Amino acid sequence: MKQARRAALALSFLFLTWPNLLPAASPPKEIKYKSRDLERIRDEMSRKKEEKQRLEKQVNELSSSVEKDQTKIHDVEQSLQYTRRKQSDVQQQMAVSKNRHDDLVGKLQDCQEAFQDSAQTYAVAMILGGPHGLAPIYAKHAVIARSRDARSTREETSDAKRSLQTLVETQSILRSEVDKQQEKLGGIRSSRRDKEKQLTKTQSRQEIVEGEIRELRQNAEELASLIEVLRSKAKQDADEEKRTRKEKEMTGRSPILPRSLPWPVKGKVVMRFGRQEHPEFHTPFVSNGIVIETPETSEISAVADGKVLYSGEFMGYGGMVVVEHPGDWYSVYARLAGWVVEKGQPIKKGDMVGQSRSKSGGGGAESYFELRFYGKPTDPMPWLVARQ
Repeated sequence: MKQARRAALALSFLFLTWPNLLPAASPPKEIKYKSRDLERIRDEMSRKKEEKQRLEKQVNELSSSVEKDQTKIHDVEQSLQYTRRKQSDVQQQMAVSKNRHDDLVGKLQDCQEAFQDSAQTYAVAMILGGPHGLAPIYAKHAVIARSRDARSTREETSDAKRSLQTLVETQSILRSEVDKQQEKLGGIRSSRRDKEKQLTKTQSRQEIVEGEIRELRQNAEELASLIEVLRSKAKQDADEEKRTRKEKEMTGRSPILPRSLPWPVKGKVVMRFGRQEHPEFHTPFVSNGIVIETPETSEISAVADGKVLYSGEFMGYGGMVVVEHPGDWYSVYARLAGWVVEKGQPIKKGDMVGQSRSKSGGGGAESYFELRFYGKPTDPMPWLVARQ
């Protein structure tokens, strides 16, 4: 539907693009319509340029944010790597400290056993030799020495235990720090992925907008050129055209009878003739014809005998065929997937001129049909046979 509306707007320029299609110049009113269309195109191009600037700003901000996230990721990875190395070092220290603690526990047990043996020896020496004997004196010194060794070993064991406990606590803190750093790293990576997706989406939209701007600029240039051609042609032939066609209009007669034309294709009319509002831009425009929707691609037939004035692509809006009929009236068939007639070829009523084109996005096909009496577009509905 969107492309059909665009085709309908573009086809309003048809008889300006090829001035030799008509025996006289298009009326000045056409210049006014096309000038308004040109102004709307320029306004839309201005809005698109503003959107492009916003998108460029968003792309720059997102790119910068992604780079910052990458720097953060690198920093956190370095910090995590350092913490893990420290964790490994502490693990090794714990193993050494535990071995030392276990050795000291064994040594303390040996010292305690030696002290008990010395104490027993001292007690026996006292019984046998008395308090002043040589043996009790040696035994007493041995007990003191064993007691000193046991006390020193007990202190070392306590120090080793405290050191081991400190390492265990440090390891727990490092483990918690690793978990926090991993969580932080995951959050930054997730944020970066989201930003990269948004960046890709924004860049895609930026490319689309740039393409739309190029298309609008091209259409504006073509339309401006067409307006100049129209003005030149109108200036050259205005008097003759007005005189000739005024005479025809003054007769009050139409070149054909109402309800005398067959439908070019059977289907549903989804856009009518005349002034209406564009569904996307919400701006008024004039449709010089109607759009007929069909469930599938269908043959498009000529509504009367005549001669083909044009067949081919028109401004990128699909295939188009223009037929001149006796009595200074014309029929236009556009939005064609293809055409089977050539310029200058005679054509009979009911002959196939082409085939309707599928709608963008699927869902059937649609074609454009226009009538012009004495060079002016007219609503085709009163001239087509009534539907059954």
